[in-house]
Amino acid sequence: FNDLPLVHVEQRTNICVTFDMGSMVPVSYGIIKACPRSLTEIRNISREDSWLDYDKITRILDSSFFTENNFQDLLRSNERFLLRVPIESKLAMDSIDRVRDRIVDIQYSVEIGGESYFAMSFLNYFEGRKCYMHILFSPQDAEKEFSLFLELLDECKNELKNGIYVPEHNTFYNRYFIIHDQGSSRTIEENGENVMSYNTVAGYVVLVSNSVKSAKTAMEQFLIESRIKKNLENLRNEKDKARLKLYDDDIYKNRIFLQFCAMILYREINRRKSKYSMIRDMSFSDMMNEMKSYKRMSIPGFDTPFYTNINNTQSKIMNAFGMDAKNT
Repeated sequence: FNDLPLVHVEQRTNICVTFDMGSMVPVSYGIIKACPRSLTEIRNISREDSWLDYDKITRILDSSFFTENNFQDLLRSNERFLLRVPIESKLAMDSIDRVRDRIVDIQYSVEIGGESYFAMSFLNYFEGRKCYMHILFSPQDAEKEFSLFLELLDECKNELKNGIYVPEHNTFYNRYFIIHDQGSSRTIEENGENVMSYNTVAGYVVLVSNSVKSAKTAMEQFLIESRIKKNLENLRNEKDKARLKLYDDDIYKNRIFLQFCAMILYREINRRKSKYSMIRDMSFSDMMNEMKSYKRMSIPGFDTPFYTNINNTQSKIMNAFGMDAKNT
């Protein structure tokens, strides 16, 4: 069997998730070949979701979708969308410049997912169509991003000096370096203006939507969608490969389905838990462990089932979820 070729298994599967926008609980998913790159592909996904009892679905799209043409197509369509704008695009740059002098103010401070941001929104019109621009700034992310940027800058400079080129770094070479070749000698200079221009956008996130009006809500929805997709898209496991180095696709699809169902329960439990102050600070795992000791027992010869005693914490949990001990 050692002569069999190694079968490369792509560890990432592209998944499109549909959410209830009120609760942000996922309600359906579909496995797709690649992330949508055009309005036609979005509409194909929408047709597959036509069985859902939802009048309007907001599509959450990453920056990989953004091009001028795609953005114009979205605006002209009836699709509701929330789109991350690439930070290097003119739309993002103009939006950041519009709020830069005002955004770092305590009145615009918000907490999203346990992290602090400054967030501002404004209404904009494109070809007469209304859109909400959301600009968020994280000082912590700005520091991290610029530090990583400088590390990559040094790495690329060494690559250019040694004549070792990485294709993925071509854009970086062209934008942030000035190369002088004179005969057999080469001089590498950093493009100081472009390097400093990066520092002016580090830590910023720009989102645009024709339906989501709040920057905080927009970022929350974008982060939740990204995290859920990441969890589902990276479920492939080395144990799924048989000894012949073949991959069982059915096992993987079954795992995605089970994981998706578990995710629905997890998010809904956390959503309800957050509404009750008595258990709000309890972690999901602590709550599950607390309820493990609660049991219902049926004994032959007795028509009525027996229940273990309920402690104070279990009582709070059951009350929060409207659970009746005798009917559980």
